[in-house]
Amino acid sequence: MTTENGTDRATRIEDRLAKPMFALAVLFLMLLAAAIHLNRESEERFTEALPGRIVLGAMLALWPFFLAEGVTRFFFAPRGRRNWKTLTVLLAVGLFPPLRMAAHSRTRPGRMWLPGMGWRETDFDLSKELERFFSTPMVCMALLILPILAVEYFWADAVEQYAMLRAVLGISLSVIWIAFTVEFVIRCSAAEKKIGYAMEHWVDLAVVLLPALEFMPFLRVLRATRVMRLKTILRMAKYYRLYGLAGKGWQGLVVLDLIQRWFSRSPEARVSRLRGHLETKLEEIREIECEVDYYRRKIAEAEAKLESTEDEPG
Repeated sequence: MTTENGTDRATRIEDRLAKPMFALAVLFLMLLAAAIHLNRESEERFTEALPGRIVLGAMLALWPFFLAEGVTRFFFAPRGRRNWKTLTVLLAVGLFPPLRMAAHSRTRPGRMWLPGMGWRETDFDLSKELERFFSTPMVCMALLILPILAVEYFWADAVEQYAMLRAVLGISLSVIWIAFTVEFVIRCSAAEKKIGYAMEHWVDLAVVLLPALEFMPFLRVLRATRVMRLKTILRMAKYYRLYGLAGKGWQGLVVLDLIQRWFSRSPEARVSRLRGHLETKLEEIREIECEVDYYRRKIAEAEAKLESTEDEPG
């Protein structure tokens, strides 16, 4: 009875926290996008300006909510669910709170909460629903990169001169990054094999991760310490256009992602891609079967040799 009551209490807590924690995770992601943009525009630490201090303060104010909610979910979960995997998820959300958007239930194994869907089984049907749901919006988001690239290429002097134009471009890039991050986090969490999904969609993963190279908060902190002439080292890093490389590489990957999404929209393209995957899997199966047969023959030969040795007269 105690266990059942504890499970019911944990379930009620999850139900109450699902919607507000999802909203807080999206809000934290928006603040992180703003921090990346402000950091890109600032020559020094972005926290030296008032907008940067406000954004950082808001992020720090939200962080304890994710930590407290994670600890609460851990201790109110059934004892059988309190394991190293749960702790790993708790640590991951603590390091990157937007991952909370797609957190799995601690009392409903194999389920995750999504807006408008509620608690859903993370199966093939959900993966296909999410693929259809994100298909058109993500193509539209990726299309936004084309006018941005055109403005940056043909009106580079105007972008350098007008702060308002830079702000519009920065906000547009932030919206694109937020959309890609939300899609990747949710679809990866709903996938049966998360590592396999990340490897298959490596372009999306790179689109999500590359802007973090421009942020580089750890280098910003170290620069403030002025240890081992880090200021000179950082100037050299900027001299080699590390920030620019990350930014342009990110935009190029968005274009590549757009091309992939566009050409995989038709049923014919999907069938062709799936047939390619099927052929690859069948080839892997054939290779495994050949390897199994090889070792079976080796085992049979070894057993036969052992029997012949035992049958020889002493």
